Amino acid sequence: MRPRPAVLSACLLLLVLAVAPSVPAGEPRFRDLLRTGSYFPLQVGNQWVYEVREPAVDTSTLVVSVTEQITGTDGLPYFALEGYFGPRRLVRSLRNGTVSELNPGGDLNHLWYLLQAPVGAHWKITLSDPSVPPPCVSGATVTVASRTDTVKVQAGEFRNVVRLEYSRECMDAGILAEWFAPGIGLIKRVEDSFTGWRTMELLAANLGNQLVPRPAYSASLFLDRSLYYQNLMPSPDPERGIASVNAVFVLSNSTAFPVESVFGGCRSATFSIVDSEGKELIRVRGDDGGCCACATPQNLVFLRGSFVLRAKIRLELEDGTPLPSGHYAVVATLDAVNLAPLLRPSARVPIEVATVY
Repeated sequence: MRPRPAVLSACLLLLVLAVAPSVPAGEPRFRDLLRTGSYFPLQVGNQWVYEVREPAVDTSTLVVSVTEQITGTDGLPYFALEGYFGPRRLVRSLRNGTVSELNPGGDLNHLWYLLQAPVGAHWKITLSDPSVPPPCVSGATVTVASRTDTVKVQAGEFRNVVRLEYSRECMDAGILAEWFAPGIGLIKRVEDSFTGWRTMELLAANLGNQLVPRPAYSASLFLDRSLYYQNLMPSPDPERGIASVNAVFVLSNSTAFPVESVFGGCRSATFSIVDSEGKELIRVRGDDGGCCACATPQNLVFLRGSFVLRAKIRLELEDGTPLPSGHYAVVATLDAVNLAPLLRPSARVPIEVATVY
C-alpha cells in the first residue's frame, strides 16, 4: 500500500464511426486508418497518473505510460501501453475511434473501444490475455451511455466526455464505467470488488506538448538555430567540426501565485538530445553556478517574473562519435526534487542534424 499522494501544485486529437446498435467483436486491419485517436492518444512518452481509492485500503497512485512503438506480427505499428489493463499490452488507436490490442494468432485484433460510436452502440471487449489482472473485463459488454458528460476530477473539469458503461458476467468484480475526455484519454474509472467500489481519477498527464492540469507558469526552450551541421572535413580551423547547440530554458510566471521548486544542490535543468523514439542520446546539465555537489537544498520561488538556465550541448555521443544526420529534439527539464518527474517543468524543440564530409 502506498500513502496518499501530496496535493498537486499548479505546476502540474475525425472520422465519425457509423454503427448499428451493436458492432462486431473484432476490428479490421486498415493500414490507412492508423493514427493517434483523440479520445485515446497514443504517443511514445505519454503518461497518465491516477489516484486509486478503494475501501479499507490506503489511497495509492497508478502510472500508465506509452513506452515504445514497435512493429506487430501483422507488419503494422503498435504502441506498448504499460499499466492500463495490467501488464504491457500492444495497442493501436485509429482515427475512427477504434482502440484494439494486437492478436498475433488471429485475423481480427482484440477490440477494446469504439470511442466515436453513437450513444447506444455496444460491443464486447476482449483482452489478449484475460487470465491476468484486471479480472472480469474480457467478455464484458460495453455500451456508449453518453457523449456529453461534464466530469470533474483532480486534474480538472472536462466537457464532452464519453461515458462507457459495462455489463459484466461477474457479480462482484469488473469495471462498472469509464469516462474519456477528448485529447486526454481515460480520466475516470469505477470498478466493483468484493470489498466495494474502486475508483481511479486522473491526477495529471503529460501528453507531448500538453500538460494536465495546465501549469500556472510557462516553460520555453530557445535554441540558436534549428539546423546543425557536423563539419567532419579535415581542417586546421578549431571552430570547425562537431556542432554544439546553445540552449536557453526559460520559466515564466505572469500570475500572482508563487511557483516554488526545490533542488538538491544548485538550481539546474537537464538538457537532453532525444531521437524520434524518445531515446535519450546526449545529456548535459545547465545550472545557475551554485554548488551542484552540495547537499543543501536550494529553493526557487518566483512570481510575475522569469528564471533562466543556459546550456551548451555538444552533438557528440558518449563514445566520442558525432551525432549522425537525422531529426532529433532538444528537451529541457527542471531538476526539481519536490515534484514527480511527470510534473517537472519541461519544454521541447525539434532540430535537424546534417553531416558534411
